[in-house]
Amino acid sequence: MENFKDGKKVWRVLSEREANRRRNLEELRKFMEEIGDAKKSPKTLLRLAVYTDGIKANDAAEIIGVSKKVIRAFMIFLLKRRLVEVESVKHPNPTIKATKEVQKKVGKALQKNAKPKKEGKKERHPEIERILEEVTLPHEHEFKLESVEKTVPSEQDLWEGEIYLVTEGGEERAQKIYKKMIEKEHSGLYITRENPRHIKERLNITECEFIWITQSKSEPEYQTVSGIQDLSISVGDFLEKNKNSAIILDGLQYLIANNNFQLVHKLIQQLRDKISITDSIMLIPINPDTLEERQLPLLKAECKTI
Repeated sequence: MENFKDGKKVWRVLSEREANRRRNLEELRKFMEEIGDAKKSPKTLLRLAVYTDGIKANDAAEIIGVSKKVIRAFMIFLLKRRLVEVESVKHPNPTIKATKEVQKKVGKALQKNAKPKKEGKKERHPEIERILEEVTLPHEHEFKLESVEKTVPSEQDLWEGEIYLVTEGGEERAQKIYKKMIEKEHSGLYITRENPRHIKERLNITECEFIWITQSKSEPEYQTVSGIQDLSISVGDFLEKNKNSAIILDGLQYLIANNNFQLVHKLIQQLRDKISITDSIMLIPINPDTLEERQLPLLKAECKTI
């Protein structure tokens, strides 16, 4: 009976806390409308971060009226321009704050407006608005909300130490992500079934190493492997010399077709450990339709999906 009473008390506290949270969010939403910012844009998120002295990403999504993925896109956009900061981009619900540089510009005006007045109502502050108006976001018009879900993620969207199955957009999308990463000074390794020379010409990439999965050794310029064990060893050797690397494995279907799936699954498990230890990122383009029903869930258990 005592446990039942304790449970009811905990439930009541949690319910009251959630009710207070929702009231605060509704007040913030109305406040944004009153100051003339009912838009769905990165600057709206910046304005929220400034006026609240920090806003949870999920709360910001509710206030602005967009999905969590769109808020994350806004957050990355502002992070790149050093306008906001978060405790970690890996956090599922980070607190988004204006950077110290922005806070210094706002100065005393921000400090004064960061706390609600006695009646609990925020008000538009001319000095804060002046600072925000000076912030120009030249590419903000590129945000079409309906297309954010299809946007190629940047390297900041991907967590280090993870393998990603690229199930939508296939090889082309994986290549775009990979190319962005190596352009940002990640060491690159491209594992492929195709002749590496053709990939270099088509993608115009030079600053990366290649592993060619083939039985042929006709081009000594590139390292070749023919089996899963050799591939695992070669990737391990590369990662020992190159921490924080970007790797693309384009040829998983070939490996599955020429080996039993259990061996390929074991390879992914081995690579996952090596990727994690070296804070690297691996992309694996895959067409789910080419896999048997039981195979995709096993791969997803070892990898994230984008």
